[in-house]
This record gives sequence, C-alpha cells and structure tokens, in this order.
Amino acid sequence: MKIPEGSTAPVYYTLRDEDGEPITDIVSLQYKVTAQNGTVLLNWTTISAPASSGVIYVSATYNVKATAADNLRFVTVKCTYDVSKVRTKEISYELEDLIGI
Repeated sequence: MKIPEGSTAPVYYTLRDEDGEPITDIVSLQYKVTAQNGTVLLNWTTISAPASSGVIYVSATYNVKATAADNLRFVTVKCTYDVSKVRTKEISYELEDLIGI
C-alpha cells in the first residue's frame, strides 16, 4: 500500500488465532507505529473498542519523511485474547513522495 507523504494512512487489520479463525474474545488491542530505521513514532496505543477486524488511522504527523530514504512505516498490532494468549501482526506501507516538491 502506498500513502502520499503527509497524509493520514488507513491501515486495515484482521486478527486470526493459531487455527486461522477470527479472534472474538479480545481482552486488549494495541498498536504502535515505527519508521523504517526502527524509530518508534507512536508508542503502544490502546484501541478503545477492540474488534477482530477494523481500521487504524495513522495520523499524517507520523507520515512525514525524516530523510529521503525514510520510505516505510510499520504498524504493529498486538492482541491479547482468551484471557492470556497474545498475537502480533505487522503491517507495512510505503510513503510516496510529494509531487512537485
């Protein structure tokens, strides 16, 4: 997925258990945003209404390149379910250069 630099990024997720079934008994759901170089741009943030699938909107603030090579963002989603089981999923997207700048 490509997002124009400086834009809000819609990041769609679906959470499945080890058997490939949708996770329904979610205890907590969090995400963080990391730049290509490993810098954490947004630390673990709790999703207030957790669901097995949905969309996380990553603010345009976190989609500005620090350098010309800073092209990727990683959204890590961490789900605790069924009392104490934990699953993580990493979703990446690319920042497109602004045209004419």
